[in-house]
Amino acid sequence: MKIAFTSCANFQDYSSQPGWKRIQALAPDVLLLLGDQIYMDFGLPALGGDLYAPSKFSLGEFAFRMYDRYRQQFAEAHFHALLTTRKEMKVAAVWDDHDFAWNNACGGRCPELNPGEPETRMTEDGKLHKVSDWHKAVARALFMQFLGAVRDRDAAYPKPPFDFATLPEGLATTQQGIQESFDLAAGTIRVVLLDTRYHRDCYLYPDARIMDEAQMSWLREQLDGPQELTLICSGSTLTSAESWDDYPSSLDDLKRAAAGKRVLVLSGDIHQNDFRVHKNPHDKNLPLFEAIASGLAVKGLKPFVYLGDQENFGLLEIDDARLRITLHRKSRKFDEHLINRATWRAETA
Repeated sequence: MKIAFTSCANFQDYSSQPGWKRIQALAPDVLLLLGDQIYMDFGLPALGGDLYAPSKFSLGEFAFRMYDRYRQQFAEAHFHALLTTRKEMKVAAVWDDHDFAWNNACGGRCPELNPGEPETRMTEDGKLHKVSDWHKAVARALFMQFLGAVRDRDAAYPKPPFDFATLPEGLATTQQGIQESFDLAAGTIRVVLLDTRYHRDCYLYPDARIMDEAQMSWLREQLDGPQELTLICSGSTLTSAESWDDYPSSLDDLKRAAAGKRVLVLSGDIHQNDFRVHKNPHDKNLPLFEAIASGLAVKGLKPFVYLGDQENFGLLEIDDARLRITLHRKSRKFDEHLINRATWRAETA
């Protein structure tokens, strides 16, 4: 069983994305897209970036730009070739902030920006992070359309699901996010794809949650299944900036639910690859492993901020004895990590 995973592809900066060709050459059985499949905004404003710009668009303009970005990404030559040549490959996806709405976007509780209030405060108090129910409904509809086109291997991208000019007419809001799960290897492996944006609170609230209680209850049910191994896919990493670590009660709930189970988290967001071992205070015998593959096609911000390498992706190979995780990058160098399935301990590659 071979599972490829990656995140963060910005067609506006990289209209050619050869990283997908490298994934194609490895012939994966499953492709997991771990967020930021498109970028509604990106870059430091001082350098011409447009962070938070989509929050100021009309609903119709927001929808048009999101639809167009998905259309462009779907048609990118290397990505489309991967889909058409690997027709039996299963594809699943989660989203993160830039393909949900805009930078640091939260669909749950978040302070509002008052009229005339300076936008310089937004990084201090979380303002402009709030995504309205209408924007959430648009984002969900367009995400599901993109995922459907990818799974169906459509020859051409489908037409918009609504009239941009008349929105929100004909649009229904919903509290249902994009989370889903499926089983592999005769039910011995379960893949759980989380939605960490639709109901995410601004982290500044003392009781902030990264998922609401219904989503967390669903996750517990998924982990309580008969599978031997669970792969949890999350757009946000467990630790780092803008991560589960900003939501201590949610992170503790995740670790509590994972106690007694063999769990590997696959995540993206941070524009670099990494492999992490997290102690679980609720289970001293089974640690929580995390493999991060982020930066398939994104631009760094040198010399001001370094945001990682290019063509970053991971390949997870699973057999009866172990998990082999290979983290690839543009330099062709790669990091390899092994997990023993019986002992649930990392081994030397």
